[in-house]
Parts: sequence; structure tokens; C-alpha cells
Amino acid sequence: MSLIKPVVEDAEELGRLAETVYEAVAEIDLEASANEAIAVYTAALRMPSMVLERVDYNLKDAAERIAGFSSRSVAPQSADKLTLREVSAKLKDL
Repeated sequence: MSLIKPVVEDAEELGRLAETVYEAVAEIDLEASANEAIAVYTAALRMPSMVLERVDYNLKDAAERIAGFSSRSVAPQSADKLTLREVSAKLKDL
């Protein structure tokens, strides 16, 4: 009888644990779980395109800024007439 007693006690404990699991599963809102799974799946599918949209936005912004810089000249009008020595002297003054 002493050999069977631990096995029976383990079986009773497993039965109690199984009841707890069954009760927890019964309380799950399957519709909410399905909606959550769909939302996560949709976000995972959408994520690469969101990254590419952000890259596209940043590239357009950079292109506009570059176009703005090229439209206004920062060099003086006589810059093309400076000699190498004059440019070196101006750089040393900085």
C-alpha cells in the first residue's frame, strides 16, 4: 500500500492543477484574443512599410534642404577669381 500512496497523491494533485487550468482557459475571451492577434499580425505586416515611408519622408526632406542650399550661394561673387594663395590666406585667418 505504501508504494501506491505517492502515485495516488500525485494523481490527485495533477487533477487539481488541471481543474485550475481548465477554469483559466474558460475565462479567456476568445474574441478579444483573436482581435489582439489580428492587430499584432497587422502591425507586423505594416512595420516594414512604415519604416520605408519614414525613409522616403527623410529623403524628401534632405532633397528639399539640398535644393535650398544650392539655390542660394554662400560664396562671394569674386570667389572664382581668387588665387590659391588668397584662399589659403583666408583659411588661415579663420
